[in-house]
Amino acid sequence: MKKYGTITEIQKYSVHDGPGIRTVVFFKGCPLACQWCANPETHTADKSVLYTPAQCIGCGRCRTVCQLGAISYDPRGAVIDDSVCVLCGACAERCYAGALKLLGRRATVEEIMNVVMQDQVFYKHTGGGITLSGGEATQQAEFAETLLRTSKERGITTALETCGYCSWAQFEPILRHTDYLLYDLKHLDPEVHRRYTGVNNQLILSNLARASRLPLDLIIRYPLIPGINDNVDHVRRVGEMAIRTGAREVHLLPFHQFGASKWENLRMKYTFKNVGEPGEQDVEAWRTQLTSMGLAVSIGGGGEYRWLHGR
Repeated sequence: MKKYGTITEIQKYSVHDGPGIRTVVFFKGCPLACQWCANPETHTADKSVLYTPAQCIGCGRCRTVCQLGAISYDPRGAVIDDSVCVLCGACAERCYAGALKLLGRRATVEEIMNVVMQDQVFYKHTGGGITLSGGEATQQAEFAETLLRTSKERGITTALETCGYCSWAQFEPILRHTDYLLYDLKHLDPEVHRRYTGVNNQLILSNLARASRLPLDLIIRYPLIPGINDNVDHVRRVGEMAIRTGAREVHLLPFHQFGASKWENLRMKYTFKNVGEPGEQDVEAWRTQLTSMGLAVSIGGGGEYRWLHGR
């Protein structure tokens, strides 16, 4: 039983990651490298140093404390040499302006559960609970299973947001303790999927088919990426997949640039910088297309969850 894992944060009072008010645990590490990802800090399981130049006051404390000389200064502010940095976090500890942050920390099951249990009253009155997100929780499968099982034992409903890229041997034990499965479908063509995420989708689609036969509530999450998966034919195919797998509803997640600054501040190459966000009329047209197929569809991660009212 794995008692600790690596996370980036615990977000309370979320209403976009499953029904009701939820506490979301963001896992660090992901087997995909989606070029549009809004959480690039979760791509690696290692710690990451986030540097926000706008918050830097140029005091030089970070440079002084770095024993390896990984930090220098130019007119724009601090410059981090990632080939030298060992992610010790000393610079972030000394940066009282908050320009430097060390992302990624170990957390125990009990530590997380102490945070989760603080909001039991909200879960009770809204049907909420805990959601594992990321990154990708299945990359820390034993810890994810332990956390979800512990939540169920304490009467908390569980949700897992996942890309589904893992072995079934890792996936199935986690799903035993999952009430709501929020399953990301980024593209149905294996080569296009590989081009933009780094892996093909055969394992993802296989796991989706197997998971759809389990006693849990499946929700398809579909990120709408301009020029990649936002055409009529692909939207129809996603709708057909949702119907075939018995998905309760589909969440359309329009591409946005909210995470663009993270890529720069993590010193990562962001290839989607000049990609525009989809217009409201286009998104509404895609929602209408899926709705016409008999699916419950919402724009954004809030969800409708009308099917829960009959329980």
